[in-house]
Amino acid sequence: SPDGKKIIYNITNKEAGRSATDTMVLDLANKYVKQITKSGSHKSYEPKWSPDSKRIVYYFEKGDGHDQVWLTDAKGSFHSNLTRDTTTHNYFPSWIDDNTIIYTRSPDELMMMQVDGTNRQKIEGVNATPVKYNAKARKLIYIKSDEENKLMLFDWQTKTATELLDGTTLAKLF
Repeated sequence: SPDGKKIIYNITNKEAGRSATDTMVLDLANKYVKQITKSGSHKSYEPKWSPDSKRIVYYFEKGDGHDQVWLTDAKGSFHSNLTRDTTTHNYFPSWIDDNTIIYTRSPDELMMMQVDGTNRQKIEGVNATPVKYNAKARKLIYIKSDEENKLMLFDWQTKTATELLDGTTLAKLF
């Protein structure tokens, strides 16, 4: 967590032919572990702390092609479906600030919404899955399409994208 007091992670439980992935929170002070999602035979992925360390955003996959972005707290005391979108996948959520979440809407649209799921809007100029946001620099980094395979940096303030590495150079690194 940004306050350095807790660690969030996923754990996969395979029993009786089912495979569930759930989110766990470890309190570093007392070594207490709390399971905060109960996914059944489904999966909860990519948990991210809010900048104030009070909330967690993640996406829930049921295998129906309609993943959803959810919000909870470190105790798992509530779970709110923020996207409520039955037409497509919504995944890879992250925080811009305490009140704003970005996420990917399939196939590669980067979306932004308020923490209550309102005011959804597409972020123009970025088509990628997934993106990583750095709050201090106010920049996103992403790979531009599988075909182009370019490492890109998007400046949140100026809304401009800059190519950091072309596809050939990036491929040589791996």
